[in-house]
Amino acid sequence: MMLILKIYLFGMFALTSIYLMKLHFPSSNNEEDQNIENDEPEIVDGIHVPTGLLYQPGMELVQKHCLSCHTADLITQSSGDYTQWKETIVWMQRNHNLWDLGDDEPGILQYLSTHYSNQFLGRRAVITDQNISWYILNAEEDID
Repeated sequence: MMLILKIYLFGMFALTSIYLMKLHFPSSNNEEDQNIENDEPEIVDGIHVPTGLLYQPGMELVQKHCLSCHTADLITQSSGDYTQWKETIVWMQRNHNLWDLGDDEPGILQYLSTHYSNQFLGRRAVITDQNISWYILNAEEDID
């Protein structure tokens, strides 16, 4: 019994020592850790690198409330207007126990509907201008 107690106390002493050493002597000096310590977000081309979200007003609210349950990919791959995002939030509150967003909800909805809206980013619109002069390509011409 005494041996078990000695092993337990030695283990607790070792773990506590390791923990205290890590607090006083951080081992990494890489840039990512420095950004975290300085609270300077890494922004590249308007994108908040750690999350992948557009770095615009309201992003912090989305990060605080939305990214605590799922990744930003779910947001960046989705779209909707203000009403559709509101319906999504209500659905998550009803089905997935999302908490009441309180005073943050309008800012979240504004951010999502502005930056992740129903904009169609696919093919260009059909050309309907009748003043275009079309020509036929001759496939038999030798191109040098």
